[in-house]
Amino acid sequence: MSRKVPHLVRKGNRFYFRIRVPHQLVAALGKTEITESLGNISQAQAAVQVKALAAKYSAEFLTRLHRLGFAANPPTPAPARQRTATVEEVTHIARAAARGLLAADEEARIAGLGSDVADYWLSALSDLNDGVSFALAEGRVKYIWQRFAVDLAARGVQVPEDNSEVRRLMRVWAYEYSKALEGTEGRTLGKRMESPPAQPLPESLRPGSALLGPDKKPVSSLKLRDVFTLWKAAKRDRPLKTVQKAEKSVSVFEELTGNPALSGLTKNSGSQFKAKLLTSKLSDKSAKDRLEWVQILLNFEATAYGRMPANPWKGLAIEVKHEPSREEWKDPDVCKLFGHPVFQRYELPVSGNSGGPAAYWVPLIGAFTGARITEIAQLLVGDVYEEGGQWYFRIEATQPWQTLKNKWSRRRIPMHPELVRLGLPEYAADLRANGTERLFPALSISELNNAGGGISSWFSDFKKAAGFGKQNTFHGWRNTVEAKLQRAGEGELQIRKYVGRAPEGTGQKAYERLQPEDLIETADRIKYEGLMLPRMYRP
Repeated sequence: MSRKVPHLVRKGNRFYFRIRVPHQLVAALGKTEITESLGNISQAQAAVQVKALAAKYSAEFLTRLHRLGFAANPPTPAPARQRTATVEEVTHIARAAARGLLAADEEARIAGLGSDVADYWLSALSDLNDGVSFALAEGRVKYIWQRFAVDLAARGVQVPEDNSEVRRLMRVWAYEYSKALEGTEGRTLGKRMESPPAQPLPESLRPGSALLGPDKKPVSSLKLRDVFTLWKAAKRDRPLKTVQKAEKSVSVFEELTGNPALSGLTKNSGSQFKAKLLTSKLSDKSAKDRLEWVQILLNFEATAYGRMPANPWKGLAIEVKHEPSREEWKDPDVCKLFGHPVFQRYELPVSGNSGGPAAYWVPLIGAFTGARITEIAQLLVGDVYEEGGQWYFRIEATQPWQTLKNKWSRRRIPMHPELVRLGLPEYAADLRANGTERLFPALSISELNNAGGGISSWFSDFKKAAGFGKQNTFHGWRNTVEAKLQRAGEGELQIRKYVGRAPEGTGQKAYERLQPEDLIETADRIKYEGLMLPRMYRP
């Protein structure tokens, strides 16, 4: 690091970027220099911004000079940022940058600094130290974001899409910087703190290696993240939640194994990975999921590309001994839940996640259909219809933003008489008259959770405030409806058709022949002892 940051100008408490225009371009641009205000930011942040601006304008100048014949060669294009950084890569990048900080500090102390430059240097270190301290102690990573992103970009890699993974990598980065900052503080106290020698970068960060696509790499340099990239690209319409689960599993693999090339995986290394998962902070269920996702990716590589003849960790599994159960809702608990003013007096909550009328109707529909919360939240007004004097639900995905868990989830089922009595058809009719398309328009739609994310969060908080624990969930309505129908003597095929589960055994043809009207008596058999709900909706 030089004594002065190139292109950085300070005027009072504000910073500016300034770069001279090459004399060959002055006539074309009509100016001799370019100046940009950086705003009211810290010195460390300003130093990062001017570096990026300098690179941008230098590339533009070189391109213009080449076109005018003043430069022999066009600028070298920056390496494409086609993949996200791994934990191993961020560790190496941060160590190299932290070593540079120590080396620059050592050089500054040997050469001596003028008062202005010394003030800047000490202030920049102070800003960085504060940012790193906040990131490690309090998780406030915004103060190191710019330096973190610039360090990664300089090596041709980028941050992951998942915010939780970004924060984890930034913590790794901050930890390495903290050791260098401790070194500068030690020197100030008179301690002998040597700058560490430069370490070779991992193969994936060496010049030219980043240009080798994951589908071209030999197994000796193939990493699990390369396979994840190929798996993700193989099917463009994978749900975002699914992609995020896979990427989180890759990150855990990288952290616990040191991210070896896939050629180095053995049965023994698989057993070690399993042991580390089980002794980590993850629950048994989460550990099982992480291992299964790694298995999926290894199987994908072996099947689709064949650089690994087989999955070396085949057969490795984790048993979940104490998986939390989603208990059915007992009748007294149902009476207690629906005894709340939301359902007794139609006092709708004001929380944005509740979706207004959705807070009243969605739990009731779940209790009388066993439908999944997303299936209910994404219903359209047209999905509530009458035929032959009977009201029905149409549970389908007819819009691009709608999703179903599987093909068996697509169904048409009769509406329970209690929902008809409470006024659900009239509620839908009022929306239809106003030209509203969605049955619960106040529920927001997101790529990650469709229309069910907000109402799911609200219901979780609502039932917790009402005194119910983790065993009582919205998904528990499915178990409740199935259990009630089984106790009432309903046929298994009718139960599965009503709640949208796949048929078992040899009954698939009979299952497919069942029509919505065949399930009217099925719906009628769902009863909650002691439940009294006044009709509160008035069209």
